[in-house]
Amino acid sequence: MKRMRRFGSCIALLAFIPGATVAVANTKSVLERSEKYGKHLFVLFVRKGDANCAKMKSVFAKAQPSLSKRAVFHIADVSDSSEAAFVRKYGIARAPLPLTLVFAPNGAIVNAFAGKVVSQETVSKAFASPALATVKKALQEGQLALVCAQGKRTKHNTESLAAARAAAGDARARDAIVIVQVAPEDTHNADLLREMKVPSSLREATIFILVPPGTLAGQVEGATTKGSLWAAIMKGISACSGGSCCPK
Repeated sequence: MKRMRRFGSCIALLAFIPGATVAVANTKSVLERSEKYGKHLFVLFVRKGDANCAKMKSVFAKAQPSLSKRAVFHIADVSDSSEAAFVRKYGIARAPLPLTLVFAPNGAIVNAFAGKVVSQETVSKAFASPALATVKKALQEGQLALVCAQGKRTKHNTESLAAARAAAGDARARDAIVIVQVAPEDTHNADLLREMKVPSSLREATIFILVPPGTLAGQVEGATTKGSLWAAIMKGISACSGGSCCPK
């Protein structure tokens, strides 16, 4: 087992739903639209009269034209009554503004910038790969994620993946385990590999155990079995808030 480490600071700012730039719709409807068209959603929460919020609006306006094929942009005023339910549910009223949340097409929050004006370049790099978005969504929904890192050059791929699938299918998992398979050499999912510090030179298939809200609770390398993996999962989640957020 490796040392515990945090996986993705943006998970703590759980939730929000954005949309198109000049909006009559609230964030909920805009998020639904962005998901429908398979686009990321950038939502900026602002307060009227705030200088930094105005600056971030300008960044959004400049970023949108070049990113419109991949993303939807939405600006939401925290005092707008149509946003009240979301502001209340996710504690946005207490968050430093401007607050930018980035949603993947699957609805997961994959980036967050609180109380700061970020550059257009930062916005352009705030997208997430499908694999990272899948992991984030699982964790944000209180599930455990098994990231199976294996590729053409890793050994024991079959045994490792079989153990992960068996553990996820165990009745004790209660459908609370999500498997995400990624190859160490896969540049399309480089962000997930980078966050988890998976080297492209990996030689043994490795299962990374991630528990909410985003902690790497352990990893199992090489050939393994359902029993051994389950033991590692139980050991890992024992440090997860008393284990209440994960399968028993």
